[in-house]
Amino acid sequence: MNVWKKKKKFEYDIDLGAIMDYVENRFMLVIKDEDWTQEEIEMLNSGIDLHFCYTNDIAIFVLEGGDIDNSDFYFNIQECDWKDHLFASDCLDVDIILLNKANEICFKKSKTLTKEQSQIIKDCLKQPNEVSFMPSEYDVNVQGIQSAYEPYELVRFEKMCNKTIRRMMMKAVISVIGKDKVGILAMIANECANYNLNVLDVTQTIVDSMFTMTMMVAIDEMSIPLNEFAERMENLGKEKRT
Repeated sequence: MNVWKKKKKFEYDIDLGAIMDYVENRFMLVIKDEDWTQEEIEMLNSGIDLHFCYTNDIAIFVLEGGDIDNSDFYFNIQECDWKDHLFASDCLDVDIILLNKANEICFKKSKTLTKEQSQIIKDCLKQPNEVSFMPSEYDVNVQGIQSAYEPYELVRFEKMCNKTIRRMMMKAVISVIGKDKVGILAMIANECANYNLNVLDVTQTIVDSMFTMTMMVAIDEMSIPLNEFAERMENLGKEKRT
């Protein structure tokens, strides 16, 4: 149940398609589409494989997982403003982000690569960083690779693979017991939305005018600490009893 889910806006406005960069001390691999269904998101939660491929002085990241087609991201180290930070990092961080047409984040998974995996990537990137490309030569080389290989075929040039980047969803349960009143479910759902909790499931019963509800929520992106939210909910319950 994602009716009450508030999606965050991505900080950079981009066009539809796939794009990547290394910025703010992390790789960002972003795919923007018209929309993403809940089924597509759930399939991605089961795992994503990240391949780093290298050929002809061209670095390519390939994503594989869920119901999305293999997506390829070409990375030009010479155009990276953060490359000094990249080469100085022992362990590289990666963000995988899916956006809808409104530039809202529908899925985000962060991963820190191992020191060994990071070193493989840095060693490969040092080579094109020292190459002097002729004007538009890099773009021509990329076009040549794209015309010769489908994204799934690029894994033949794989130098590193990080398998099953999983998003382990953190959950919590909200229980409500009391005299039945109109609007209890809506009130609790609204509080969840205020603090960016995603309602996953709800069960409710009414027996002899007594209302019982159990609500399961995802708390990965909640905007306040869990204990603070629990205290707010407890105070809300006390207010409604008076």
